[in-house]
Amino acid sequence: SGVSQQIATLERIVDHQLLVRHAGGRRPVETTSVGEVFLTHAKDVLAKIDEAYRDLTAREADAANVVRLAAFPSAAVHLLPQLLAELRASTALVVELQEARSHAQLVSSLDDATAELVIAPLPLPPHLVAEEIGEDPYVAVVAAGSRLAGRPGVSISELAGLPIIGIERCPHEEVVESHLRTYGLDLSRFQRYEDNQLIQALAAQGPAVAIVPSLVVEGADDSVAVLRLHASVPPRTLVLAQHRDRLLSPAARELKQRALPLLRSLVARRQPERRAEAG
Repeated sequence: SGVSQQIATLERIVDHQLLVRHAGGRRPVETTSVGEVFLTHAKDVLAKIDEAYRDLTAREADAANVVRLAAFPSAAVHLLPQLLAELRASTALVVELQEARSHAQLVSSLDDATAELVIAPLPLPPHLVAEEIGEDPYVAVVAAGSRLAGRPGVSISELAGLPIIGIERCPHEEVVESHLRTYGLDLSRFQRYEDNQLIQALAAQGPAVAIVPSLVVEGADDSVAVLRLHASVPPRTLVLAQHRDRLLSPAARELKQRALPLLRSLVARRQPERRAEAG
């Protein structure tokens, strides 16, 4: 029979007789002493295989809940902690967060599939599709001791002659800079920095004024005053984006569905007008 052939093959492999076969087949097959030892080891091996299978299955189940999300620094600091807390309370999703230091890194994280979703500012290349989260208006950040600090807002003309600083250059910043020039603001010494904390620290020392999206600002800082800009500077539009040519995993689809309303609410709460009313 097939079983007998497999046992015979196994005995040739181990070079020992494992079973005693009685003539006539009336007595049951018995294991030899070597067969007993081999059977003990075989049971251990099979138990390990079962354990490995259970472990791999559990890991696959865990991986099925993992989503890779990239975000620019100010979103990572001011939006994601609250978003992740909400998700932990309502879902088994595990979000692997990647902080992208530049607009280009956000785009490349989708291009090379290191992230399935990104929180990014517009504009984005046409091969990415996006759902709008909200607008992030620009504000002026001045030292608490500045002559401008006691006002709710400031006009561009009042910033004339003062050093201007801002976030690193990106496609939307090009648009903002162009608008500021139309108001006659001298941007020949416009200094840009990658580190948001450094920008706020420099504004706190004066006389430099930071013109930045409101999400960049750490609100609980008494060393600066945050003023609305009385100018039509286009706000930064924030989106949740994905690659047009790639299907989202089930976990990423769930994250997108759950995260969009939460992110929209968080961005709305960060609006300068609402923060002023809350204060």
